[in-house]
Amino acid sequence: MRYVLIDRIAELIPGELIRAWKNIAASDALATTRPSGHIVLPASMMLEAMAQAAGLLVIASAGFERQPVLAKACDATVQAEARPGARLSLTARLLQLDVSVGSIVQTEAIADDGTRAEATIYLALLPFAAEEQRRQARLRLARLFPEQFASRDDGSSAR
Repeated sequence: MRYVLIDRIAELIPGELIRAWKNIAASDALATTRPSGHIVLPASMMLEAMAQAAGLLVIASAGFERQPVLAKACDATVQAEARPGARLSLTARLLQLDVSVGSIVQTEAIADDGTRAEATIYLALLPFAAEEQRRQARLRLARLFPEQFASRDDGSSAR
């Protein structure tokens, strides 16, 4: 991920669901100013945030065996763009997981005043190019989300 659009993971249950937050700020590098002068997080970036949440759920569920890559988004609907000051609650529920092929995840982005977007996310699961790539992915996620991905002394992961 070049841009991490998840600010915090509130809940992660591998094999089931993830709940995460994305806080919208006017200073966000991905925010766009519309001709009306309103600053928004575009629908495409909300979809990316939902896909990232889905990817985090899948990598936690698959035990870092494979790398999730966005294959497609289906049934995507956007009711409204998100504006600065909003906190998007991102929820992803695992519908199907085949570690050798991919996964299907139902996602939604909800703000205080209602649903902003929904989509079914399909993620392909590709082998890591090398063990070092897998190690780097683990380290990066442990730095970003230590409560969920940092290794414990006993070799297990915190959940």
